[in-house]
Amino acid sequence: MVLTNEWISGFVDGQGFFNMEKTNPFNNTQKKVLEKRDTTEGIENEKTLNSHRFIVCQDKRSVNVLYGLKRKLKCGTVQKAGRSMMAFQVIQKSHLKNIIIPFFQKYGLKTTKRESFRLFVESLENIDIENIVMKNEREKGCLLKRKTEEKKGNNFSENIFTYNFSDNWFRGFIDAQASFSVSLVKDYPRPQLLIGLQSKEKQLLAELQKFLKCGTFHKKKDGTEILQIVSSKDLERYIFPKLQTKGGAVLLQSSKRISYQNFRKIVRLIMEKKHKNVPGLEKIRKYKTYLDKQNKRITITKTENTENKIGAP
Repeated sequence: MVLTNEWISGFVDGQGFFNMEKTNPFNNTQKKVLEKRDTTEGIENEKTLNSHRFIVCQDKRSVNVLYGLKRKLKCGTVQKAGRSMMAFQVIQKSHLKNIIIPFFQKYGLKTTKRESFRLFVESLENIDIENIVMKNEREKGCLLKRKTEEKKGNNFSENIFTYNFSDNWFRGFIDAQASFSVSLVKDYPRPQLLIGLQSKEKQLLAELQKFLKCGTFHKKKDGTEILQIVSSKDLERYIFPKLQTKGGAVLLQSSKRISYQNFRKIVRLIMEKKHKNVPGLEKIRKYKTYLDKQNKRITITKTENTENKIGAP
């Protein structure tokens, strides 16, 4: 398995998390930090420790991807994260600072997770500043504010962000976030590539549609924004060339490659108009059965909840 840098960026955009927690070692309680901490008002209670984790979750069928990340990044561990989930996580501060942060500063995220990453970086930097302050005694706490202001220009900048999609990023994002499905309506097959994201990612989906040159939008009742490609011609012309080599080798890395293979066979039968005869329709039914078995998708909510199942560092 060869994971490219941009594939990793796309995959983390879909299934990665930058987790920040405050831990009180005296009562073992943890509180997730969901908002930006104000560290300019002084030093936090010395009894409170700060924990940072980079996490990527996957169904256990794709655990090979998590071990691939570990080999590629040369850090982190792979462990269970629930009944059927696995997680790759990095908790060692030196690895976060010297490997993870530089990697995503170079190969930037494109979803709104880039803001979580910015806060993650800022939080780690502020912890370093706090340590300096503590070493120089509490009365020199003014150093914290000065150092924070000096580092503002070096932090992740929203102003330099642009949607520069690549095929490698797209493959990683598909591996993490998309689903392949086929419905049969009165014996007529309807293939669908679906990319569903929270409403705050609407701009990304709009830019992704431009990149792919196909697809339409619809919004679910729960607010999820869906980019869907249902035209067999568009799938053949614009999508399949990004997900496979010219020789037909599948370039997806997760277990989703099996779903893609069955999905592609169905689309090819439709393009050849074999869905209009009984033998062809029976083949489509067979591939659809395989696809449905593989297509036990993990929803956004379920994936995010796996963060809480990972043991505290």
